[in-house]
Amino acid sequence: MNSKPVNNHPRVGIIGGGFGGLTAALHLNASKFHVTLFDHKKKFDWLPNIHELVSGIKQEKNLQFSLESRLSQRGHNFCNESVTFIDPERKKVVTAQAKTYQFDFLIVSVGGVNNTFGVKGADKYTLPFKSVDDCARIRDRLREVADNTEYPKIGIIGGGLEGVEVLGEILRNYKTSQNTSLTLVANSHRLLVIAPEVVANRLQHYCNIYGVDLLLERNVTEVSPGKVVLDNKKILDLDIIIWTGGGIAPPLLYESGLAEDEKSWIRVNENLESREFENVFVVGDAAMLPEPVDKQAYHALDMGKLAAENIIRVTNDLIMHPFNPTIKPFLLTFGDIDTFMIFNEKVISGPSLSIAKEMVYQMIIRQLEGSGSLHAAEDTLKRLPSLAKIITRNRIMRRMLFSLFSKIH
Repeated sequence: MNSKPVNNHPRVGIIGGGFGGLTAALHLNASKFHVTLFDHKKKFDWLPNIHELVSGIKQEKNLQFSLESRLSQRGHNFCNESVTFIDPERKKVVTAQAKTYQFDFLIVSVGGVNNTFGVKGADKYTLPFKSVDDCARIRDRLREVADNTEYPKIGIIGGGLEGVEVLGEILRNYKTSQNTSLTLVANSHRLLVIAPEVVANRLQHYCNIYGVDLLLERNVTEVSPGKVVLDNKKILDLDIIIWTGGGIAPPLLYESGLAEDEKSWIRVNENLESREFENVFVVGDAAMLPEPVDKQAYHALDMGKLAAENIIRVTNDLIMHPFNPTIKPFLLTFGDIDTFMIFNEKVISGPSLSIAKEMVYQMIIRQLEGSGSLHAAEDTLKRLPSLAKIITRNRIMRRMLFSLFSKIH
């Protein structure tokens, strides 16, 4: 157990190596802080583009990099172990290997776990959609079924962002196939209820064109091998069942006394510090702010940076800064069929807009992995002229893109 500050440097423990946790680590100087980041995964996952693994237009190596290598570049430590308990009052972290670590500051940056809503069999007989590895398994299973089944039957459970984007990627590969059956089940009255209705209408139009069987306002009551039972007793026979029900808070938060109940995230103040425990900061999905914000990667990036800055300020006896979320356009890709840029109630769409999402990916992932190279952006740069034409012709588009790319650092 590391019980004393190293070289009199404050010890900072970061639980979770996603967008918020990694960003916080990168903004802490190893000459002034002793930083240890914990994650059960060895690699960082770029989650906003994992749906592109399903169609094969991206590979695992495009969306992952080594956490240990990146942290070592900054002089920090990486502990590739699962955290099983957090003592927020004493700033202690316990891992699955029964090792205990003590810190002066904690940053909690854990993401959600797969939400099956208690549906019987959903955890055993469906393919989750939460990580790079999950989507790689979906891709491999799709290929296996396509190669060995005369009439593949694919089911997607969930009509939110994850369900829509994975549907788009499946259509990218199979929309011209006359033998493939696609079914999407959602308990909502339309697809993507978080977006303006015009987006949902367009998506439903595409589903009609490509023969997707939309079962809206339906709940799944049970899943067994190759079968999904709905609340109207209808049984779907499927070769692949993809579960995109979103995420819920991991049990670790409640079990550690950080959350009020098993379903809650951690309540924080405007400075991202726990309301209950001093010097415990919370970023990304785990943070329940006084004024809620969407669980988006760009918010997690900003939170991670602010948490690091506030720790620096505390150690220098300075007043902490509040979190002021930036509002950026939201980019939704639907395979190669369409892309939507959504800013409040304004919507612009067109397949060429996928370049904007690709640009965000290329720019930020290079910053996070510390490569600084342009090799990954070559394909994007080749396609920039078509995007430039769109931008110059559309004043609203110019404003939205300016907001999207501003403050990216």
